[in-house]
Amino acid sequence: MRRLFVTIPFLVLVAAPVSGQVTFDGPPLIGPASPNGLAIYLTNPDPGDGIGALATWRHSRGSVDVGYRASVGEGADGDLALGGGIDFSGVLSRGLEGADIDVLWWTGVGAGIGDDVIVSVPLGIVAGWTGEGDDAVFSPYLGGHIALDFTSFDGDEVVLDASLDVGMDLELTSGWVVRFGLSLGGRNALALGISVPSGSGGT
Repeated sequence: MRRLFVTIPFLVLVAAPVSGQVTFDGPPLIGPASPNGLAIYLTNPDPGDGIGALATWRHSRGSVDVGYRASVGEGADGDLALGGGIDFSGVLSRGLEGADIDVLWWTGVGAGIGDDVIVSVPLGIVAGWTGEGDDAVFSPYLGGHIALDFTSFDGDEVVLDASLDVGMDLELTSGWVVRFGLSLGGRNALALGISVPSGSGGT
């Protein structure tokens, strides 16, 4: 377990950024306390330069959570780019080494489509914990992932990419959850949005 936390940040330093259209897995927005249901975000996608929009839907299937996502944004070439994918996550550890920290694994497959195409298969690990304030429950998390990218940019290429992932879920007393995610390294992407309360459409 400790070896994974050391290896992923190292890969972030040596991996080259992907060239191509918007990648679906940056940022992943997957943490131990990530809410189920619908969430909508504004994004600064990778590798595009403009503002984009992202919608996700998450639900549980027994011991595995499943997430779907669809995005639209400005690709690296300045034109419209679409993205989408599916992810799967599950628990590796509850209460890591006696601390109130949970650890997840996650993977998936997705694509970004514009003038060029990227198909990505990520594999990641993330750890997080949950605390309570007077008016909110906050759940920060930290992890990283590697991704095998198949891209049509400048001829067909296969690239191994890696990113450091940071996020925070802030659940308000109203039931709405403010969500933040950031990827650094091979993916440089940002997302900020809200998750709809389960009574309004979550599962």
